[in-house]
Amino acid sequence: FNNRFTFSYDYYKKATDNMIQERPIPQASGFASITSNVGKIHFWGHEFSLGYNNTFGKFSWQSNFNISFDRNKIGELVEPGYITRNTSEYSDYYRNQEGYPLSQFFGYIKLGLYKDEEDLATSPKSSTSQVGTIKFKDVNKDGVINVKDRTFIGDPNPDFLFGFTNNFKYSNFDLSISMTGSYGGKVVNALKHQYLGNLDGAFNILAAAKDRWRSPEQPGSGDYPRTMTGTTAEHRKVNTSWIESNSHLAVKNITLGYTLPLPQNRYCSKLRVYASIQNVCFISKYDGANPEVSLNGLNGTGIGVDENSYPVPRVYSLGLNVTF
Repeated sequence: FNNRFTFSYDYYKKATDNMIQERPIPQASGFASITSNVGKIHFWGHEFSLGYNNTFGKFSWQSNFNISFDRNKIGELVEPGYITRNTSEYSDYYRNQEGYPLSQFFGYIKLGLYKDEEDLATSPKSSTSQVGTIKFKDVNKDGVINVKDRTFIGDPNPDFLFGFTNNFKYSNFDLSISMTGSYGGKVVNALKHQYLGNLDGAFNILAAAKDRWRSPEQPGSGDYPRTMTGTTAEHRKVNTSWIESNSHLAVKNITLGYTLPLPQNRYCSKLRVYASIQNVCFISKYDGANPEVSLNGLNGTGIGVDENSYPVPRVYSLGLNVTF
């Protein structure tokens, strides 16, 4: 097609072993942690790229689309075969475990609320369960709700990632648009449920909590339990109601420029003015500020955890490029 199209495909497979991580040790040693080798991870995936370039008179169009299907799996880990963030049911959001991908979300499976006395009497429950409180699934089927019923409840790793850029030019005008996105991953919205949904009176609370359980005749939305003393902590334990979709399309940048035609002179050969917008918008069903979150930055653990993450600012810019 007269070099209008380009296409590339890459397949990669890599095993990283002797991974180094800071591991906690007893304070009696005089230290809080020690650097040690903790395990092995396998990475593999497919990456595709398609480009287009064409000119129609004064109008030219350059476009590039790329998509990647990336996978990972933990092959080996130090005893006991998994690493968690901590031991708290309220903030131990993820677990890295042999045989699973990185940073799988870990918690309870929420079934709703105990709707009446009969439901409470015939269902597995914890020591604080009451009519109107959170009802979790008895995963190990021992008739009691406790930490042994926590399980894997979501995967932050997307099915695929993609990017799309377009550069247009007509006469002296130029326009560029860049977008990225992902599909299939999940997010733990801890900010909404652990903090803004805290019924203990420690923080300002979401207006949605007004529609909480009040009685069997007024069950509310089913999202917020009763506020009986000694029972609200169950609502703050990591569970499936915290998990949301991370699928999104992000318009990262739009830039419009104009190159001024200049007569030949010894001072400059080209003058271009432009305006741009960064982080234009997110198209997503995620209820938080930013679906592209990570608890530990670029660290492979804690991806997809939104705990008080800072909103991405939208930036407007005006600029001038001078070529001498």
